[in-house]
Amino acid sequence: MPATRLPQLLAGSVAAAVLVVGAAVPAQADAAQVVVSATAPVVSLPIGDGWLDTESLTIAAAAAATASVAVQRAGDAPIVVADAVALPAGATVVRVPTTALAAGDWTATVTTTDGASAAATFRVQRLVAAITGLSVRRSLPTVYPVRDGYRDAVVFTVRPTVAGPRSARVTGTARLARAGRTAKSWTLHAGDNRLTWNGRTSRGVQPGRYTLTVAARGPQGAARTVRSSVVVSPKRLVTRTATTTRTAAAVLTRWQSYDGTGDAGQCGSLIDDVLCRTGTAVDGAPYAAVVGGSVSVPKAVRAATALGRPELRVAVQASRLDGRATLAYGVGSGHTTRTAARGTTTGKTIRWSGNPASASVFVGVGDATSIALHRFVLTFRYRALV
Repeated sequence: MPATRLPQLLAGSVAAAVLVVGAAVPAQADAAQVVVSATAPVVSLPIGDGWLDTESLTIAAAAAATASVAVQRAGDAPIVVADAVALPAGATVVRVPTTALAAGDWTATVTTTDGASAAATFRVQRLVAAITGLSVRRSLPTVYPVRDGYRDAVVFTVRPTVAGPRSARVTGTARLARAGRTAKSWTLHAGDNRLTWNGRTSRGVQPGRYTLTVAARGPQGAARTVRSSVVVSPKRLVTRTATTTRTAAAVLTRWQSYDGTGDAGQCGSLIDDVLCRTGTAVDGAPYAAVVGGSVSVPKAVRAATALGRPELRVAVQASRLDGRATLAYGVGSGHTTRTAARGTTTGKTIRWSGNPASASVFVGVGDATSIALHRFVLTFRYRALV
């Protein structure tokens, strides 16, 4: 059967295929002069796009020679894929285009001009490798690119879905733009694409909504387009302080005696002050009396909990203290205690998680103690976007 040259087949239309390398064919008697093997494993998509659509033959010649390379499927005429190939002594690689080859088992034969020959086999299988889906997910709806450590950058994760090999090539671009002006662009690749943007353009921070347009094309030409968006805000994160001042009578609205004398006469309010006089605690109680209450957390502080954990310090003013007393306060998961003194006592700073509506304040009054509590000052620190 006469040989057909490869350019004749390339003029026709052949379906896409995958190349799977098989084992080498036993060499002829004169194959000691030349040995050929097919590179394995190889997956090819012979659709003429330059990616995974050739087979590589490694040819080892005992001496320099000139050879031809032909491929043949059982029952078909051989196809010459390379003619007058100069083989140096040793190993060389010859690439065999598979775009024009039909599905089936093929034999590649290398024949030198002096009659030496060797062969290897490979298989071409039909395979579809097309992009079937494209998704994009953003890490933030709004980015604040003022470099203060708060949401300074956004990450878009672009994921193409491909039918066929996971390594199938995906080409395309992602373009982030506002009002027709490109802020940044990326080149896509197979698998997940993480596209990071710091929210800045060549002109610095330009507030507004930016649209990301992703256009991807699969190895067999199918295309997909998907869009997302992100808002750039010029706001920055700052620390603010809110101070709440309350009289002792307004804060300490309940008390309990532990010295066995009952509630009456232990603690009571006098205009703005709370006065306590205690005996000796019984049953091992740490205090002879405890007075307490709560103060609302300011709305601005509660609204800012998503921006960071707020802080609180409480100070109590005692116009009289003969004996021992302890200041205690807490918000949510944060709490602290501090030994009180006459005058102003300021506790440690506490931080908390969640969004509680109030802070609890207590004063433990020790044995044989007389105390006059006058005022509480609560200092909140929180973060805000301005």
